[in-house]
Amino acid sequence: MASTNGKITVHKYIKINYRTIMAKKSFEENLKSLEQITQELESGDLSLDVSLKKFDEGIKLAELCNEKLDEAQKKIDVLLKKNGTLSSQSFDEFSKNNS
Repeated sequence: MASTNGKITVHKYIKINYRTIMAKKSFEENLKSLEQITQELESGDLSLDVSLKKFDEGIKLAELCNEKLDEAQKKIDVLLKKNGTLSSQSFDEFSKNNS
C-alpha cells in the first residue's frame, strides 16, 4: 500500500496480483475468458462502468495471449533453426549461445 497525501492506494497491488493470476492460467483458459468478455461487451447489456472494467480486463487478457503466442513462435523458430536438426532449447538459452 502506498500513501499519498493521507490517502491509501491499493490498486497497484490488485492489478499486479490480478495479472499474476491470469498469467497462471493456460492460454486456452485466457482465450475462453477473452471470448466471454467479448460476448458480454457485444450484448450491449452492461453499464458503462462495467463495460469499461470488462474492456480493461479484455485488453490484459489479449496482451497475455499475445505474449504466450510470441513465446511459442520463438520456440518454434529455435527448433527449426538449431543446426538444421530439430531439438528443443529455450529461446533465452538459444540467444545466449548465439550471441
